[in-house]
Amino acid sequence: MKNAIFAGFVGLCLAASAANATPLGEFSGFFNERSASAGCNGYPNPQFDRQLMRYFPAGVGGNGDATGIVLRDWNLQGPMQNYYLASGTLVGSSPVVVQLTVVGGIEGFQTDAKVMITEQTPAIITNATQKVSLAGKIIGFGGNGSCTVSFSSVLYSY
Repeated sequence: MKNAIFAGFVGLCLAASAANATPLGEFSGFFNERSASAGCNGYPNPQFDRQLMRYFPAGVGGNGDATGIVLRDWNLQGPMQNYYLASGTLVGSSPVVVQLTVVGGIEGFQTDAKVMITEQTPAIITNATQKVSLAGKIIGFGGNGSCTVSFSSVLYSY
């Protein structure tokens, strides 16, 4: 009897916490460079470089109005890049100015970059979305104002 009561209590607590949980609103996968301009000076190299990507779209989970993209070399040896828009979306036909923070080793810096997501599937992301496909462009990749990178990504929620 005690076990049945305890099991019922635990089940009730788990159900209550699940009902109140806020989804993360985060999608993870790989950032695949389609092309890089000559101003990138060989980095990233679309044939060899692959970045881990995390995407935080506005209005999903606990993201509020902010949208963010975080990139990190898949081998975790290069710098981390955080493209952040305080309010709004990166989806559209015009590049959006974002704050870029680059951190690597003990050094880091902040600058502006431009990001444009030209394709997003599904077009509207909700808390129930499990998979997102993106294509777009980053102008000022890695803080290099002369570097423009086109990319595609397939990302999954967790």
